[in-house]
Amino acid sequence: MWNLAGRFDAVRGTELEGRIRNMIETLFHDATPDDAPKDPWERQDHLAALALLAISEGNGASGLPEVTVLIDEQTLVTGHRHEHSIVDAGLGRFGLPIETVRRWACLGTVAPVVVSADGVRIYLGRETRLANRAQRRALRVLYRTCALCDVPFEHTQAHHVSWFTRDLGCTDIDNLVPLCATHHHLVHEGGWQLVIHPDRTLTVIRPGGARTTHGPPLTRAA
Repeated sequence: MWNLAGRFDAVRGTELEGRIRNMIETLFHDATPDDAPKDPWERQDHLAALALLAISEGNGASGLPEVTVLIDEQTLVTGHRHEHSIVDAGLGRFGLPIETVRRWACLGTVAPVVVSADGVRIYLGRETRLANRAQRRALRVLYRTCALCDVPFEHTQAHHVSWFTRDLGCTDIDNLVPLCATHHHLVHEGGWQLVIHPDRTLTVIRPGGARTTHGPPLTRAA
């Protein structure tokens, strides 16, 4: 067994994770290896290791790594923090300089996320089963983690509360929540039923009838 560990500053760490996440999406969008661990944390570590190996072998995913940063317009434009500044690149990202975010905005393509407003196509109806990139970004603004636990959002999949095939549910933002591998399995194979309310409070109904309620996510707008 050979182990590799490293520590990176906020900028390099965020950029590296973006490359790894792109590679995971490229390699495992349709299916994960049969020998991948069942535990959701171990599974993500396993996929990340395979993605890092592919990157080291020069099999880079096309395009620049996508890094999602929540930042308010005033802070982005002025470069100075204020009382209500939002600068958030995800769980565990501390000390990300504002100037770095502004540089990324200049060098890359800025994709604004507008939740519940015109400008982002987040209602696809029955046109397609898979959530598009705009919907993933919108969910990322709404959620930091799996809708049912503390697994980071980056390790989740967009799930149709009303199933696309069984219930003829739509691929609309109102019908999508992020679920980790464990909870996705419990919903699809374990008989769990989900009910989403207008404020995105989520009710879970287990096979025996027991109910639990999970409050709405902390909404942060960029």
